[in-house]
Amino acid sequence: MTLSKKAKTTLLAVAIPLALTVAAYFAHRLPAVHGLEAKTLDARFKYARHGMKASPQVVVLLIDEASLQSMHPLVGRWPWPRALQGELVDFLATAGAKGVLFDILFTEPQVPRNAAGELGESDQALVVAGASSGITHHAFQILVDVEDEVNKHLINNPLPKDFVENFAIKGVSVTAPLPANNNFYIPFDEIYQNTAAMGVVEFSPDDDGVYRSTHFLRPYQGSFFPVLPLSGWLKAVKTPEKIEWLPKELRLGDLRIPLLMNGRYLINMKREITNYSVGGVFATIQKLNQGVTEGLIVDPADFKDKIVIIGASAVGVDDLKLTPTGLSVPGVYLHASALSNLIDGDFITQFPAHWSFAILACFNVALGLLLLLGHQVAWSMALFGVGLVMNMGLAYWLFDLHRVWLLVFAPTAAMALNVLALFVAKTLTEGKEKAFLKAAFGNYISPELIERMYESGEAPKLGGDVGERTAYFTDIQGFSTFSEKLSAPRLVELLNEYLTVMTDILIDEQGTLDKYEGDAIIAFFGAPMPLPDHAERAVRTALKMQAALGDLRKKWTSEGDKWPQIVHDMRMRIGINSGEIVTGNMGSKMRMNYTMMGDAVNLAARLEESAKQYGVFIQIAQFAHAHVRDKFVFRELDTVRVVGKTEPVTTYEPLCAVDADEPLLKELAEVFAQGLAAYKAQRWEEASACFTRSAELELRRFPGLGHKPNPSKIYLERCEEFRQTPPIPGWDGVYNLTHK
Repeated sequence: MTLSKKAKTTLLAVAIPLALTVAAYFAHRLPAVHGLEAKTLDARFKYARHGMKASPQVVVLLIDEASLQSMHPLVGRWPWPRALQGELVDFLATAGAKGVLFDILFTEPQVPRNAAGELGESDQALVVAGASSGITHHAFQILVDVEDEVNKHLINNPLPKDFVENFAIKGVSVTAPLPANNNFYIPFDEIYQNTAAMGVVEFSPDDDGVYRSTHFLRPYQGSFFPVLPLSGWLKAVKTPEKIEWLPKELRLGDLRIPLLMNGRYLINMKREITNYSVGGVFATIQKLNQGVTEGLIVDPADFKDKIVIIGASAVGVDDLKLTPTGLSVPGVYLHASALSNLIDGDFITQFPAHWSFAILACFNVALGLLLLLGHQVAWSMALFGVGLVMNMGLAYWLFDLHRVWLLVFAPTAAMALNVLALFVAKTLTEGKEKAFLKAAFGNYISPELIERMYESGEAPKLGGDVGERTAYFTDIQGFSTFSEKLSAPRLVELLNEYLTVMTDILIDEQGTLDKYEGDAIIAFFGAPMPLPDHAERAVRTALKMQAALGDLRKKWTSEGDKWPQIVHDMRMRIGINSGEIVTGNMGSKMRMNYTMMGDAVNLAARLEESAKQYGVFIQIAQFAHAHVRDKFVFRELDTVRVVGKTEPVTTYEPLCAVDADEPLLKELAEVFAQGLAAYKAQRWEEASACFTRSAELELRRFPGLGHKPNPSKIYLERCEEFRQTPPIPGWDGVYNLTHK
C-alpha cells in the first residue's frame, strides 16, 4: 500500500523525535554523558541562592594558615605535638560538644615507643583525651590499592578483630552492588582502642577531578563501616534499628537517603559552614588556663550540643578539594556538608529519568508535527526556545528551592538534535516542491504566498473568505509638503526609516501588511491567521506606533540640520475599524495580491482621514471599541456621518492602556466625558466649563500643538454656536462631516 504525502510526513514527524529520544535515554547512562550532566549540576550549585547554609549543629575547626603562623613560635611547624589535639578534645568536651570528629589520620605514634613499648607523652595525652571524653571519632581509610610486587603482601589483609567488633555496623542488609576494597589504613592501637567511634575519611573525585559523591558505608571483607559524617550522626544524633543498602536508596531506620545510579551518595554541598580557626581556640584555651574568662576570642558556648569536625585548610597541609560549587575547599567541608545533610534530611533527589524522557518524547513529537506537518518554522523555533528555557529554568528552580536534580544535558542535546534532524528532513522533502513553485510562480506572486501555496498544497486562485477582522489605516499628516522640502533620495531615506520601525511594530503584533501607498500603511488583523483579539492588537499597535514616532522625532531633532523642521514635527493619523471583512487573493489570474475589502475597510479609511478634523491622531469606530472597551482608556469623540455614509457611527480616541501610569490622560478622559454628557443634554454652560478644563489638559498633553485644533476646542465652538442658535427639536447629537 502506498502512503499519501501527508501520511509519510506524519510518520517522519513522529519517528525522528521518538528515535532520538530513545537514543538520548540510553546515552544519558554513559559515563561521558553523565560527566557532562554533572557539569550542569555544578552550575546549579554555583548559582544556587537557597539551601547553601549547613546545619547549625555542625561546626568546623580549621587548622588554617593563621593557626600555623600563630602556633609556630610555640610548637614549630606542622605536624604539632599530639597533646595539642588532646587539649582540643578536652576543651570541646568541657564546652558540651556532642561529638569531636578528626579528619586527621594518626596511623603511627608521633614519637617512637620506648624500650618497654610505651607511647610518648604527647601521643598518650591524645589517647587519654579520647578515652575520657567519650565523644571522639577518629579517622581511618578503606580503599582500593593497586596490587604490584611492592605492596601485594599489604593488601587483602584482615582488619584487627577488636577493630571490627567495636566499629563495624551490625545487621546491614545489602542488595546494592558493593565497591571492592582491598586495603586499609587505621590509627595505631591505643588510638582506636580508646575512641568512641571510627569513620572512613577517604573520598575519591570524579573523572574531571571534582568531588561530588561518596559511599556512606564502606565494605571490607564482609563488614561495613561508616564514613566519618555518618559515624558522627549515628553516635550523636540517632542510632537506627535497621540499615538497608539498596541500589537506589540507603535506609537508616526511617531516614531515606537517595543514591545515584552507581550507588554513591551525591553530597548536597554547602557554601556556608560555621567554622573557627584552631589558632583562636588555642588562644582561648590559654586564657582559660590563666583564669581569664572575659574577652575570649572564641566563646566555649558556641560548641555546646554541636558536632565538631577538626580538619586542615592550610595550603601546606594539602587537603583542598575542588567541589561542585566551583570552589576548592578543605576536605573537611565535604564531611561537614554530608553530616549536615544527614542531620537536616537535606538530600538531593533525582527526578526520574524515565519521566523526563517521556515528557521529552511528547515535546519532540509535537515539535516534529508542527515543523513538518504544520510547516510552522517560526512557531517551531519558538517552541524549541521555550522548551530549552523551560527545561533549564525548571532545572535551576527545582534544584535551588527543592534540591531536585532534573536532567539537563541529555534532554537539551536531544531537543537540539531533533530540531537539526527535522530541518534536514524538511529541507530534503520540501526542496524540490518549493523549487518548482518558485520557478513557476516566482515572477508573479510574493514569496509569502508561495510559502502558503506549498503549505496548503494548492495553487493560488482568486477569491477570499469573510470573517470578523480589524482594518488598519495610517497616513503621515501633510506628507505632500515633505516632498517640497526634501530631495528624492532624502525622502526615500526618511520613509524607509519610518516604515521599517512602523512595520516591525505591526508584524510584532501579528498584523498583516496589505500594502504601502506612498507614506501610508494599510494593514489588517485577524487574517490569514485568525486572531480572537484582533481589535486589541490593532489598538495596541496604534499606541506603540505613536510612541515610536515620538522617539523618531527626538532622534531626528538630535541630528541637527540633517532634517528640516517639518520632519522634527512629523505626525501620523491612524484609523481603525472592526467588522466583516473579506480577505483573500484578489486581482487577475496572472497576478494577484492577498488583500482586504468591505464596508468596514472603507470606514476605517474614512476615520483615518477625518481624524484631522478633530485634531486627534488615532480614531476608531464603535465596532472596534466594543471589543476593547475594558482594555484601554478611551474618550468618546463624536457620533458622525462620515462622507459617503448615511448611518451615523460613534468614534473614540484610545489614550492609553487601562493599567498604564498616565494620570494626565485618565483625567483628560474623565473631564472630557463629563463635558460630552452635558453637551448631549444641551447644558451648554456646564459643557463649556468642562471643555475649558479639558482644553488645558490637551495643551499639557501636546504642548507644541496649542495652535492646532483639538476635540475640546471643537466642542467649545459648538457649544457657543448652540448657545446662539439652539439645535432643532429632536436633535440626536449626530454631526455630519462635510469633507474627508
